[in-house]
Amino acid sequence: MVFLVIILQWLYILYFQVFGEEFEAAIKKRESEFATYSSIKVFCATWNLGGFDPSTDFDVSLLFKDFEAVGSPELIIIGFQEFISLSAINIMTGGPNTNQMNKWATVIGNALRKIDRYIMIKHVSLVGILMLAFAKESVQSRIQEIDADIVKTGVGGNFGNKGGVVLKLRVDDSSFAFINCHLEAAQGKNSTRLLNLIDIHEKAFQEGGVGKKKVRFEWKKVLI
Repeated sequence: MVFLVIILQWLYILYFQVFGEEFEAAIKKRESEFATYSSIKVFCATWNLGGFDPSTDFDVSLLFKDFEAVGSPELIIIGFQEFISLSAINIMTGGPNTNQMNKWATVIGNALRKIDRYIMIKHVSLVGILMLAFAKESVQSRIQEIDADIVKTGVGGNFGNKGGVVLKLRVDDSSFAFINCHLEAAQGKNSTRLLNLIDIHEKAFQEGGVGKKKVRFEWKKVLI
């Protein structure tokens, strides 16, 4: 029986080695019969704030100055690092700083409102790391399965002063994932940063793991 299973597995592999490319080419040729495509623009920005505390009328319009020339994107992902000061208390408590997050959501929202009708579809934070996701109201119905996760890499994965926040979503039938991370500083820490990135990739959206917290998404439409 074991021998028969091995033979069948071998034939299965051999079949796809011989006919796999031919089958794929045939599917590709008839792709227009069952698939359609549309283009969307995605804008991503990263910004280390160094603990800067903005006023609600702080102007960030220069961040989006190129939209007029190239067209405004359907999705906008903003990744902040050190959006709060990395004090010992903030690192130890590790909880979300709702007040500061709301400030930056308002600042970004005020700038985007001058361009088009954008809504904030998700936010996720880990100590000083914050990611805000905005989408045009016109594409909201096409966005599904939004989820977010956090991965701590500070002090052996126990503290969130270093680590990453991860956001994934689907637009129509295409999947997107975004990572905003704050890694070890100093030029001599390249190997540590690479290991941190591997940790973030491996632990995000897994059931369990050291220094993780699962974040579930709930739709909340907010006009900004």
